[in-house]
Amino acid sequence: MGRTIPSFRMLLQQEIASWSTVRKILPKEEREFFDEMLNQSRLHASAASTTLRLTKFEAMFMTLLFHQFKRLREISEILDQIQP
Repeated sequence: MGRTIPSFRMLLQQEIASWSTVRKILPKEEREFFDEMLNQSRLHASAASTTLRLTKFEAMFMTLLFHQFKRLREISEILDQIQP
């Protein structure tokens, strides 16, 4: 018997694929940034999959937002160490 409910990672892949029309409209030099941004959502897919109330886009967005927040925090700490 086959699996009837797709995994969150499969749903995430579908959501990322649904943004392909936006990607095509972007200038070629910006597509790599767009791809990298969407791929960041995979980093925390396990955590996002544990919540049942979010849509796949909300979960993807929250993982992207979390990753960006984390990176900004790391950069801020580095800058604090550099500045006298």
